[in-house]
Amino acid sequence: MWTLAQLAVVGTGSFGYGVVDAFLDRLKRDNDSVGVTFDVGANDGAWTRWLFRRAAQRGVAPRRLRIHAFEPQPRYASVLSALERVGEVRVHGALASTTNSNATLFYPSSDAQAASTLPSMAAAYSSGGILRAPMRVQAVDLSALLRAETNESSTALLKCDIEGGEYALLPRLITAGVLCNVRHLLVEWHLNALPPRERLAGLGLRLSFEALLRAGCADADRSWHVEHDEYRKNNVGEPVDGLANVCERKNSTRNRTRWAV
Repeated sequence: MWTLAQLAVVGTGSFGYGVVDAFLDRLKRDNDSVGVTFDVGANDGAWTRWLFRRAAQRGVAPRRLRIHAFEPQPRYASVLSALERVGEVRVHGALASTTNSNATLFYPSSDAQAASTLPSMAAAYSSGGILRAPMRVQAVDLSALLRAETNESSTALLKCDIEGGEYALLPRLITAGVLCNVRHLLVEWHLNALPPRERLAGLGLRLSFEALLRAGCADADRSWHVEHDEYRKNNVGEPVDGLANVCERKNSTRNRTRWAV
């Protein structure tokens, strides 16, 4: 069995110190509870390994974490299965989706951290921009798992890093109502994964995310702790079709409604 000292942290991106510490502090206050975590887009397991180390630093025993890790890339199967010997970790060698399927297309990339359900994302991080042949992988219904694993009193954390797939997955989870019980969320956004014509809608989802959570949940007065990871390479300098027109129309003083007082 591995020890916490042997859990080396590798990988890139934001580990989400703020939201993770808030999640762990909540666990410390609720002495007998178990924190349910969903590592959606686990890759090589770096974030889950770091979570165990961070929990130990914050005085939370590993036994109080129950983790579901989702990663369809076969290359990481062995390193992820080793996590199951560290604590209560269940590895799903599958995509997190809102349906169950045995034939979902998944596109590998030269950069294993950029493999995606979106061919545009995988091609952008492949040598010469050449898209590799897709794999057929299993998909697991994340909404059903969230509904089964959480309730309104749960201490739950969702980390989502799925290389552009968040623009399809997160709205479905919101409309299904299953994010209402997950009060701690870390989302990595990949605006460059979307075709230019879809980026305005994607940007709208990012900017309205918390408002959508509040509008979609009956107990909207309860708070969420959401941390957005907007890695510059994936989100800055990307052309957004129609954004200039929207800004010009919204900022114009012409035809503005003026209320009489």
